[in-house]
Parts: sequence; structure tokens; C-alpha cells
Amino acid sequence: DLMIHTGDIAYEDGTLAQFEANVFNIYADLFRNIPFYPAAGNHEYNTSSAAPFRSVFALPGDSGEKWYSYDWGRIHFAALDTEADYATQAAWLDADLAASTLPWKIVYLHRPPYSSGEHGSDTGLRSKLAPVLAAHHVQLVLAGHDHDYERMTPQDGVAYVVTGGGGRGTRPVSSSSFTAFSAEVIHFVYLEVTADQLVMHAIDGTGTEFDSMIVQR
Repeated sequence: DLMIHTGDIAYEDGTLAQFEANVFNIYADLFRNIPFYPAAGNHEYNTSSAAPFRSVFALPGDSGEKWYSYDWGRIHFAALDTEADYATQAAWLDADLAASTLPWKIVYLHRPPYSSGEHGSDTGLRSKLAPVLAAHHVQLVLAGHDHDYERMTPQDGVAYVVTGGGGRGTRPVSSSSFTAFSAEVIHFVYLEVTADQLVMHAIDGTGTEFDSMIVQR
């Protein structure tokens, strides 16, 4: 029904030329038919504070297309900008989630609150964000930044997943006390959401499912 993205879309620096060559030339057929809602990554900010990113996508919200939310069926989505102020966004997210009456809440962003990859956990982000996510019963948080796949054991009832195994290539990932499963693998994740259950499928570059998760509402 729709695609979301956890950032670092147009390597190396998020220029207009790189968006044309590395994004629109590749995904044009998908973009013609499927809505696309990306979050910005740190590489987007390498060029004019991510101005090209905001110019090539028409994103909702009133934050200047930095962070935003929207509803899709039973799901309330919130996309954050981990290159912007964490405290400001945590306060915004607290109010945004409080205003939603939908049964499912999914948050996605670039830098991961939990990660065993090369970059590791952004603990400053976690300290600001995790209490808000738990308080509003967010079921799933998707992050990128580390070029791997990692599914955490639920933290205060919230499922955290790093899905950063995109076209740029992978990097090594280990495991931590919070890790349920991790792998250095090119992949995407596919979500199926029904009235009472969310199923996440992790699919590798050959089309094979190598991990999955079920979240009950």
C-alpha cells in the first residue's frame, strides 16, 4: 500500500544529482504507483542541511518537512528527523501520539535508539524518546543508519528494529543484551497489519524471508 524509508536515501551526499541518479532513476516505476514517505538521514544533511531532500519530496506536517505524521488505515505513522533537536521532537511526538485514537502506532527515524552495529545505540535519542514511546503504547519503531538488520527484544512493550541493509552495502553487526536477532544482510522489511496483529517479514536480496516478528495489539 505504501513505502516508508529510514533515511540515507541518496548517497553520498544527498545532492539533487544523486537523488536523480540513485533514487528516481531506480525507483521511478514504484514511485508512479506507491506513495513514499521517507525520513531524512545524516547523508541527506551533507548538502544544504537536507534542502534537496525536502525539495524532491512533498511531505506532510508543519515542521518544514523535517518531522511529520499521518494516518494510513488503522495505523498512525510518525517520521522523525534525527539530525534535528531531540527534545523538541520528543515533545511534539508526545502531543501527536496523545491526539491519535488509532489502534496501531509506528514510528520511524534514521539513527537507532538501540543498535549493535557499527554506529551503535544513540543513547541520547533513546533517553528522550523511549519514555514517550512506552507511554503511548507505540508498537513498532523502525530505524536505519547501521547497514544491517537487527531485531531487539521488546523494550517496555515497544518493538525496535534496525533496517539499514539497503543498496549501499552492509557492515558487520554483533549482538547486545537487547538483541533478539541480528544479521549483516541486504534486505527490506514488509509489514502486514490487521485489526489485532502486526506481522513483520524481513526479506533478503534473493527474496527469501530470513526473520519475522508478530506483535499483538
